[in-house]
Amino acid sequence: MSGVKGRSGRPKGYHTRLTNAIAIMEKELPALATTLMDKAKAGDKDCLIYVFDRILGKPRQEIDQRVRGIIMSVSADEIAQLVLQTQAEQRRLLEPIIEAVVLEIPTTEANNETNLT
Repeated sequence: MSGVKGRSGRPKGYHTRLTNAIAIMEKELPALATTLMDKAKAGDKDCLIYVFDRILGKPRQEIDQRVRGIIMSVSADEIAQLVLQTQAEQRRLLEPIIEAVVLEIPTTEANNETNLT
């Protein structure tokens, strides 16, 4: 039964079957390796790839650094220039808003004149 405390939940005989399968594989492994090597030497492409992947390791996957089909290589100077352009554009866009807000704020002189009358 799975979920019972103290039990792994594996069916009875699982470990025995696993041990038997490992023993069979250990006994047959040399013959399998020989067959695989013979097929690879004979030109079987799949066997050849498998052998090389096991001996040399699989090649690393390249990471494509493309953005919409354009390879991105940006220097530090170009990044600094983009930052300056962005800041200038932000100032240009915010100036009218800041001026409008400043014009709406009453000055202290105007407040003083209003309070005197």
